[in-house]
Amino acid sequence: VLVLDPLWAFWTPAISGPPLLDSLALGFLAPALLLAFAASRRVTIERRLVMAYAAGAAVFGVVWAVLETRRLFQGASLHIGIDPVGRAEVAAYALLGLLLTRGLFAAAGRNAGSLATISGPVRGVSRVVGWIALAFAVLAYGLLASPWWGPNGRPLQSQAAAMLLFGLYAAGAATAAWLIGAAAARGETLLSRASRLTALIIVFALLNLLTRWAFLGLDMRPNLLEASLQTWTFSAVWGLYGFGLLVFAVARREADLRWAGLAVLLGATAKVFLFDMAHLEGVVRAGSFLAVGALLLAAAVIARRLSGGALGFGRSKATDLG
Repeated sequence: VLVLDPLWAFWTPAISGPPLLDSLALGFLAPALLLAFAASRRVTIERRLVMAYAAGAAVFGVVWAVLETRRLFQGASLHIGIDPVGRAEVAAYALLGLLLTRGLFAAAGRNAGSLATISGPVRGVSRVVGWIALAFAVLAYGLLASPWWGPNGRPLQSQAAAMLLFGLYAAGAATAAWLIGAAAARGETLLSRASRLTALIIVFALLNLLTRWAFLGLDMRPNLLEASLQTWTFSAVWGLYGFGLLVFAVARREADLRWAGLAVLLGATAKVFLFDMAHLEGVVRAGSFLAVGALLLAAAVIARRLSGGALGFGRSKATDLG
């Protein structure tokens, strides 16, 4: 991990062998699997030794995952520094952090074997790692990995690179959503709600990037000549996303999703009045007002009917039971 780490290797090439079946697997993945196997045995051994096995497995496993991910993007000759790190690589690291959190929650929930004796410390570590992973995911997917508003203004290299980046966004959102139930099952209510919010943020960012890519292709950098149809499309996408969240939240009685849907709908409304009014003209401008107004009206009607139907069903059941 320290002396023979290929990031500062004095030999060339730093890594030998094909991806995923290279020297990294022998030097890092194999020790991680052996230590995890030792920590999970159904025998009674010293608690501190189990903690040492589990910590070693986590360290070797994380280092292997990070180095293997970097090898997939940078090749066998690794580099030190932040500048060569691309947008998809940053998104992949954020995904690794979310997957690590999910793995720690799974380890903390084991009720058999030696790991059951250290479930308390593992739960505490998973809580800390979870908050760090969610914060980094919001930073990575919300800013660093974005080819539109992120710090890397270079166009995407190809359509394949665009599909890879969008796929990593989708995987990040799915993994953050996967954490919701796991955190709630461990009694981490705030972490569960933060995971839900993180998933919603990633999906919202992905929808914006897909819309931008549909109009501009690989070069999504801001420009002063935005087409009126593109501006209207963003308003429609925001409105539909908020509308869908609000309807789903009312149907499932999820307060967090309801507030998120309302926030997106209010953002879409503010965009129409403050931005579209100044940049759109004619039929497109009128259509923007009508579309947002129709969405707000439909959301109010559907939310009222769903709430009334749910409450009415509850009263009928109570009456039948009485």
